[in-house]
Amino acid sequence: MHLSEAVLATSDAGRIVLGAGIVLAAAGTAIGLRKLDYERMPRVAVLSSAFFVVSLIHFPIGGTSVHLVLNGLMGLILGWAALPAILIALVLQAVLFQFGGLLAVGVNTVTMGLPAVVCYHLFHRAAADRRPAWRLGPRWRRGP
Repeated sequence: MHLSEAVLATSDAGRIVLGAGIVLAAAGTAIGLRKLDYERMPRVAVLSSAFFVVSLIHFPIGGTSVHLVLNGLMGLILGWAALPAILIALVLQAVLFQFGGLLAVGVNTVTMGLPAVVCYHLFHRAAADRRPAWRLGPRWRRGP
């Protein structure tokens, strides 16, 4: 979902939302960059480019269209580093294809990046578990 900057820039409340989005996106990006280690940088780049490409594909449904964003997968794999990855992809889309706009990039980053971080905090322990799925059943039957 790309929120256009013209939607929010026309009212005073919209300008407050744009400012809050920029502040929250900057704070989340700073946290993501602080928690990012350099060994995971190629993974962040690949997922950011996948987000960039996949979110350009639109499917028409009725009078509107939807598109994939992959933010749950990005959050699960990257954690807080999903926010800088999403920010980079959205800035490139705003500059190259005029999707969203540069003023609304903060709000778009927050609306797509916050669910990614929530997904990370909810499911990262289950995804990192190395046990086979069939062993998650009864506790009395432990295999070798």
